[in-house]
This record gives sequence, structure tokens and C-alpha cells, in this order.
Amino acid sequence: MILHPDDKTKGYDALLAMEEFIQYGHNTSPDEKAVETFGSTCRRFYITRREIDIIHLLAKEYTYQMIADELFISQKTVKKHISNLYRKTEVKKKAELLKKLNYVTSL
Repeated sequence: MILHPDDKTKGYDALLAMEEFIQYGHNTSPDEKAVETFGSTCRRFYITRREIDIIHLLAKEYTYQMIADELFISQKTVKKHISNLYRKTEVKKKAELLKKLNYVTSL
């Protein structure tokens, strides 16, 4: 699923963030504003659903191999997704990526 800036589905950002929140087992509830900001930022950069999965795992300090194992994809595919994320957001480092996407660790 591609997040598109023209997608005006009510509650879509919150739903997507909550799905990610539940999937990755965070133990605190996400701040609604942070969820909304992250979701709208992802739409602005055309971040895909799979790329969002990878962002969450990168934020949890997973290695490329750990991400590959978690998502049942190859390490080469992980590298490609991360390369696409860096290209889309025009950054070169993980910390820059998370900052540019307004990622908050409580998501």
C-alpha cells in the first residue's frame, strides 16, 4: 500500500500508526499528535507500507539482518528499501531519516 498525499481517508494516519504500534509491541501509548505528524510526513514523501515497517525496526536499532529475518525478506531487499527511503527523503544517515520523518520513539 502506498501512502499518497491525496489520501484524505479520515483516521487513516492514526489507524496505520496504531497497527504498527500493536505489531511491534510497544508498551506505551503513542502521542496522537506524533502519530498524525509521522503519518502526514510519510505521505508527503510517498513512503510505502513496507518502508514504514522498516523505519520502525530501524528506530528499534535492528540490524539489516534482523530486519530481514523479522519481515521474511532478504538482506538485499532491506538495503534496497533503506536506499529508497534515503533517496526519497534526501538523507544519508538513519538519524537524519528519523528526524526528517518526525519519528518519535513512542510510535
